[in-house]
Amino acid sequence: MLSTRPAHALAWHPTTRAAAGLALCLAVAGCVSTRLENRDWVQIRTAHYDIWSSLDADDSMQLAVDLERFRSATEFISGRAIPVAPLRTRVYAFDDRGIGRPFSFHSQRSYLLTHQPGDVLVLRTGGGWEGDAWTELKLEYARRLLWNASSEVLPPWLEEGLPQVVSTLERSGDGAVAGAIRTDHIHSLRDSQWIPFDRLLSAEDLSGWSGLERQLFASESWALCHYLSFGKGQRPGADGALARFRTRIREGADPAAAARSEFGEPGPLQHDVWQGVRNANVDESALRIPWVGPRPVTRAVPSQEVLAELGGLALAIGNLERAAEYLDPALAQDAGSARLLASRGDLREAHADRAGADARYQAALAAAPDDAVLHLRYADLLRARAETAEPAQRAEPAALARSHYARSIELEGRLAESHAGLAATYLVDGEDPAGALAHARTARNLLPGDPEIGLLAARLELNLGDRETARRDAAREMSRARTAPDLEAAQSLLAQIDERAALR
Repeated sequence: MLSTRPAHALAWHPTTRAAAGLALCLAVAGCVSTRLENRDWVQIRTAHYDIWSSLDADDSMQLAVDLERFRSATEFISGRAIPVAPLRTRVYAFDDRGIGRPFSFHSQRSYLLTHQPGDVLVLRTGGGWEGDAWTELKLEYARRLLWNASSEVLPPWLEEGLPQVVSTLERSGDGAVAGAIRTDHIHSLRDSQWIPFDRLLSAEDLSGWSGLERQLFASESWALCHYLSFGKGQRPGADGALARFRTRIREGADPAAAARSEFGEPGPLQHDVWQGVRNANVDESALRIPWVGPRPVTRAVPSQEVLAELGGLALAIGNLERAAEYLDPALAQDAGSARLLASRGDLREAHADRAGADARYQAALAAAPDDAVLHLRYADLLRARAETAEPAQRAEPAALARSHYARSIELEGRLAESHAGLAATYLVDGEDPAGALAHARTARNLLPGDPEIGLLAARLELNLGDRETARRDAAREMSRARTAPDLEAAQSLLAQIDERAALR
């Protein structure tokens, strides 16, 4: 496993290179025509990841090392620890280009799925972490790690800027190089009128910011955090200026005043950052991240498990036909597998066979009655059923869902999805939301950066009459929204809050 020493104990030294000299060399695996389930698969478990890979043995082990080093480097750059999640992040690595791309999802080379339960990373063109995890996936995953690391409320520029810096991490020997440039941000900043740092540093949220301003906000946040981490006289991590700034906020200082105290006046600061962007010279840090202790062991995966994993992944991306192709032969090989029975239950529910879904979940829970994740999965199915049922038929599935969420929480109290799901059952029409808010707040404390959970808590606060808290929480989620659906959901809730205020 990786060293568990504090982030500041990692070896660090600065390096510099010009933007024109930056080159990315990606190893592209050749397409293969063998069906995925017929390939040799291995499973590797590390401290934070459960990896299922059909890459060759060396590449699979390198993937495990790269993932742990990315996580450790993210901790180091941010200057704070990332808590261990109750469920390891599942990672699937393979190359499906030569067989019709069965796991293509929104035409992405790689992608992150949340609430599966837990998180899932899919690397689907044979390149492992370095080859398949391009900048956008690294950025999305860095946000997921950092925003969920603490419930501490940070200004938007810092919440966005640090993941932007992390998104450029590159493997280098036994460590990583941090602080490479984002050429897209360089071009944007050179071609645009900048947002004044007075406004950037004092913004509590992005309410009223246009789409163009939000794009420029991301670029400026990257440039500012890069400068404060790797600029002349600066350093990343727990000893750096950004860590000291967070300490001031934690002690109660106003963020804009704390920025002036730590970084100087906004005008000169913006000029210094602009000079770095104009010259396109960037400072970097070489991070040495030693692996201590025994190397993780690879386990050859039997065909039944491969089929089960691929079937579950197909379900997660909504490919029901492909899911059945994998799950049917898997269940034929292991008819008593609780997880397979549950997946078949999900498949039956998707085909509107509710009796078949219930029968399979009941069999799964009979086989594994103390499996918190199985209770959570069945509860999610029942809640979705209640939300889409006719009004007179909602109470029964909502109550049954609530009982399975409660059992999941009894078995594993750290699953944010169980607390959030239980709270969401009270939003079904006709239910009293009074009992839900405590669970929504627990879920938010466990996953403070999750947009669905944040908006759920805001909706419940609104329903219980606390418009001020609801608006603050919804505005924060609107500021964090990076997809059109998330932004629309947050804006819709903010509009509801304002409408209710106007009716008073």
